[in-house]
Amino acid sequence: MLRLGKHIFILAVFFAITGFVFVNSAGAAGVLPPAPTLLGPDGKAAIGAVKPKITGLTTSGTAVYVYIDGVFNGRTDILTHDSGTADFAYEPFLNLSVGAHAVWTVAKDRSGTKSEVSDVLRFTVEPPYPAPTLIKAVVNKSTSYEKPYISGLAKNNSRIKIYIDKKFSGEFKVKNDDSGVANFAYLPFLPLKEGRHAVYGVAVSDKGKESAWSDILYFTVKRPLKPSISLVAASEAEFTEEDPIKTEAPEIKEEASAPPEPEIKKIIYKEEINNSENAPATTTATSATGTDDVDQLINQTQADDNNISGSVNENNERQGKLKLNLVIFILFLLAVISWIFWVNRELIKEKRASADKPEDKNDQ
Repeated sequence: MLRLGKHIFILAVFFAITGFVFVNSAGAAGVLPPAPTLLGPDGKAAIGAVKPKITGLTTSGTAVYVYIDGVFNGRTDILTHDSGTADFAYEPFLNLSVGAHAVWTVAKDRSGTKSEVSDVLRFTVEPPYPAPTLIKAVVNKSTSYEKPYISGLAKNNSRIKIYIDKKFSGEFKVKNDDSGVANFAYLPFLPLKEGRHAVYGVAVSDKGKESAWSDILYFTVKRPLKPSISLVAASEAEFTEEDPIKTEAPEIKEEASAPPEPEIKKIIYKEEINNSENAPATTTATSATGTDDVDQLINQTQADDNNISGSVNENNERQGKLKLNLVIFILFLLAVISWIFWVNRELIKEKRASADKPEDKNDQ
């Protein structure tokens, strides 16, 4: 009986252990997180982006692991939502090649338990849509320096998305042109801060096909300078009629043209004398009178020259006298100063002599 009881006890323990393992394994299999549900990209849409966003839904408290073409590409953080279902959007970290692709996902909870593989989503990446071309930032009367127009070109029927300093600023639909290429001018919604900025654009077709980034356009927002009052006053002063330099110029020219007159008269007089000497004998009376007048004029000019030279000599004599008087005055001044020093010296000697006499009497 004792042996039978031991065997029954051992069997009971064995069934209890195996039953616990079976129940635990069954329970663990029952709490696997559900697989995520993929929503995009849409396999029927024209996908031009080389990094299409992979969107879907997953159970709250799980992270989503993404596999593209059978290769692990990346994962999301643990996603939570009060409703119990969280949405996700994953962007591949590498550009996808043009052609067909397949994507599936797996959910993983905080304990490390992974779900089954989700349904496979297939899509095709087409050649990208033509990117817009940004030309320049323009400030005119219709806008301010804080909101410059960003001008550019894009294909007809395009919707343009503008990004300033890597942040989405706004989007708009271009106005088509007969040439097939539309020009546009985008005005920022919010004023921009002073300094350097970078802007790029993305074009999207009617079917949702997205282009790559345009070339980055750099521009600087700078407050315009106000005109200085001092500069305006200086420019007005330059064009005033009361300019001392302009008014004094004619007077200098008149003084410079005055001296040559006596030389011109002398030349004329000499020509008249030569003509009078070559005149015929019948006109001797008139020529004689003419030569007398000429001699008088020549004598007058010579007298004028003598007067001028005399005035120059007088000026020289005056200057010489002034210099001589100045020298005499300086010598006189030096004599007076030396005399004053000599007198002071003698007075000092006398004072010293008078100061020494009483001391001699006291000693005796």
